[in-house]
Amino acid sequence: MDTPFFQTSFLITKEDYISSQLTKNDSLTPKENKIILFVLGILAIGCGTVAFLQLHGSIYHKIGLLFLILTGFYILSYYHVIKPWRVRKKAEHFYDTHQRNIGSKNIRLYPDKLEIYAENRSLTIPKKYICQIIEGKHTILLFIDKNECVFFPKRIFQQHQLTEFQNAYHEKYVHL
Repeated sequence: MDTPFFQTSFLITKEDYISSQLTKNDSLTPKENKIILFVLGILAIGCGTVAFLQLHGSIYHKIGLLFLILTGFYILSYYHVIKPWRVRKKAEHFYDTHQRNIGSKNIRLYPDKLEIYAENRSLTIPKKYICQIIEGKHTILLFIDKNECVFFPKRIFQQHQLTEFQNAYHEKYVHL
């Protein structure tokens, strides 16, 4: 029988769950979308500001330009402020309403598989079925397919254990 190189039990806290949802949201957002919105936001702010300062139009024209500038700030802050805030609120609500179903987990990491035991189910994931591992600031996500993932908080690892995990699964690893 295989011996796991890491095993632990932990309770999923509200912050763990929120962090996992924020990391998942960030990892599923294409970088191209972030770049496009950044450029559009800068253009809207820049063009609106220049036109507002240069043109002497009616009050309605000035209001329209101010609206363009505000829209630019909204677009610029969407992926860094607005969307994370919405994801956080949704995750808080989900955790609060489903807290008793989230519970605790036991995990065992082997060089060739991962075993997760929760109060209501168990899961064994062979290494070959893990598509990608995303390490966020506080959470590690193991993607089984494009949108389905299992998470655990980084707080459960000591630094040498985290390094051992990264080395064992290095070909699937992505840092955010």
